[in-house]
Amino acid sequence: MALLQVIANIAAPRIASSQYRLELQQTQLRLERSNKEFQKSLAQLAHNQTTMIESEKNASSWSTFCRYSP
Repeated sequence: MALLQVIANIAAPRIASSQYRLELQQTQLRLERSNKEFQKSLAQLAHNQTTMIESEKNASSWSTFCRYSP
């Protein structure tokens, strides 16, 4: 019985460490996925902002053109 307790005392921290490493790896993968989604969102936001600025420039140019056209 004492031998089993020694084995259990040795194995328990290793099992806990393995479980912790697995949880850490899973968390890292989730974080990497979230980061990729965030990067995509930022890229889409930048694209939308550029499109909006160009639209505003075009609208401003058109209104200036209409104002000074005969």
